[in-house]
Amino acid sequence: MNSLISLTVFLLWNQSVVSSQSVRTGFIGGEVLLPCVYSEKLPKEVNAFWRDKDDKIVLDIINGREGKMDPKFKSRVFSFPNQYETGNFSILIKGLRADDAGPYDCHITKVDYQTKITLNVTGQFSSTSTLLGTPQCLCSSSSGVFEKCRK
Repeated sequence: MNSLISLTVFLLWNQSVVSSQSVRTGFIGGEVLLPCVYSEKLPKEVNAFWRDKDDKIVLDIINGREGKMDPKFKSRVFSFPNQYETGNFSILIKGLRADDAGPYDCHITKVDYQTKITLNVTGQFSSTSTLLGTPQCLCSSSSGVFEKCRK
């Protein structure tokens, strides 16, 4: 009986999803790397699926090729195809916007690996402008609206 219980526990443990969680911070207009790296040996024809807080397709990687992507992320999300074989399915998001903030999921099928990343986007970008002949410092807020910087 004890061997049956041990076998059942082992099989259930072996079927569980491996996952990790992290937090990343980026700035409006900047870029951020969202990691998704599986360090064990991968089978051939592995797929990875990136989703955002609204379950939008950030990027689908099918059999080593970039696939579907929601229009919101077109020309802003980049991956590293030459590193897929080593288990690196990380993405780089450029031109960060306030509405990019929130949770992201990367799921690598066949190995049942999942990573969850929370992206915080803050208004840290600043620029100096001349208004009416006087230098003014303008900072973007988290809403993406420029306002006078507070010192």
